[in-house]
Amino acid sequence: MMSADSPPRASCAKVFLLGVVLLACLLFSGTLYGWAPFILLLHDEGYYSNLCPDGVKYCTAQEVHFNLVFTVASTLYSVCGLPIGTFLDTFGASWTVFMGGLFEVVGVLLIALSSPDGALIVGEFRIPEAFFAGVLAISIGGCFFAFSSFHVSFLWKKHQTLVLAAVNCLFDGSTVVFTVFYFIHETFGLSRRTLFLAFAVVTIFVAAAVIIGWNLNSRASREEPSATPNSAQTTPFLEEEALSDDGEEPQASQHASQCSESQELLIGISEASVASYFVCPPRPQLPLEGRPFVQQIQTFEYFFIVVMATVHVLRSNFYLGTVGTMLEDMGDADTGYATTRVVGYAIPMGFCVIPFIGAMMERFGLVGAFQIVNILGIIYNCLNLVPILKVQILTAFVYTTYRAFVFSIIATFNAQIFGLRTMGRIQGCVFVIAGFANLLCNPLLAFTQRNLHGDFSWPIIVQLGTVIPLLLLTEILRCRFARSTIQ
Repeated sequence: MMSADSPPRASCAKVFLLGVVLLACLLFSGTLYGWAPFILLLHDEGYYSNLCPDGVKYCTAQEVHFNLVFTVASTLYSVCGLPIGTFLDTFGASWTVFMGGLFEVVGVLLIALSSPDGALIVGEFRIPEAFFAGVLAISIGGCFFAFSSFHVSFLWKKHQTLVLAAVNCLFDGSTVVFTVFYFIHETFGLSRRTLFLAFAVVTIFVAAAVIIGWNLNSRASREEPSATPNSAQTTPFLEEEALSDDGEEPQASQHASQCSESQELLIGISEASVASYFVCPPRPQLPLEGRPFVQQIQTFEYFFIVVMATVHVLRSNFYLGTVGTMLEDMGDADTGYATTRVVGYAIPMGFCVIPFIGAMMERFGLVGAFQIVNILGIIYNCLNLVPILKVQILTAFVYTTYRAFVFSIIATFNAQIFGLRTMGRIQGCVFVIAGFANLLCNPLLAFTQRNLHGDFSWPIIVQLGTVIPLLLLTEILRCRFARSTIQ
């Protein structure tokens, strides 16, 4: 029998887990994307200066190599989504966090111990491109941490949207980690090696805290008297999913129980099969969250989220890749790149709009939230067409809200429509496809510079045009939801 203090203990365990998961997101999930300040730190230590002519500290070959490292690592982050999502669905959040911590620690140590030419020297052995391997490892580790954090939202069903919004916004927030490193390096003179060795220790403690948090919550869920006998057959990380939020039996169990009782009453009066047919007609089609993964990816809902994610992620990343060039063309260099700095500070502040995202999803639902995303995309594109620097500051804040909304609504949709059991694979598939589509950014940028003489107006107008089919697609989803509700 459960003691009187068990519910508060379970609540404390949930709060502790949520806190350490969000901390892990802030420290690890998107660290790689704060690449620009990291390069400044590496420049100070002469990284890859061996690629430059004698006496030259910075050169094109060096920058090309830095760009190669980032391009491969960021592509790997997207491509790893599906295998990591499958790992999450199969082994649960605790093991996913363990793997994330392992990759992160190995990557951080390789970066810390590598020499300025990128190699790791161990005694008489020289391992080339250890730095490159370290960056790839923290990319994979960040993806593990990001995916594992989605599961915590299922412990907070009533606040799931807010939790997922926080997780996704802290991904952007994690891009400031290297900025903080560079600030400490500049202010206190700490070397790259010292900073990253300290970060390795922090990684071990944070990953261990998250794993402990998951184990505490698994134990608490097993102690609940309301747990069903079949709870052990649910997903690996959380047995309490066998019950709905209000403690009632799942719909399938209620259906089976009612059928069994009704058939027992009719035994001896008619054939059991006839009783089964008339008293308990065939079950309606399972909701999406109850279907196998292969059936889920054959639905309109999956097609919808893939299209929305692909278009909006491509639009979002195109802005990140071109905003610096556009601001420079508007004369930002004459102001000491003041607007560029404001934009750089604004984007990681997406967590500030978490309450707004939660309120909008609560007020308008999933379909309404997707239309808000579409409208915000139109607004920031229109502002982007205005060649005035002060207007571009407003554009940056609208874009930050838009970007936070995009990633939050995608994760919320996948969680609520497809469910816990397959969310890792669904999320992984969606972002692998979006990641490959993202490879269009560089050719599009090159085409603009070469054929349009650096005029980004036409690419932005094309982006505006892509929103029209998204508005229509979202209304089709609204009709499908309304029809299924009536049925």
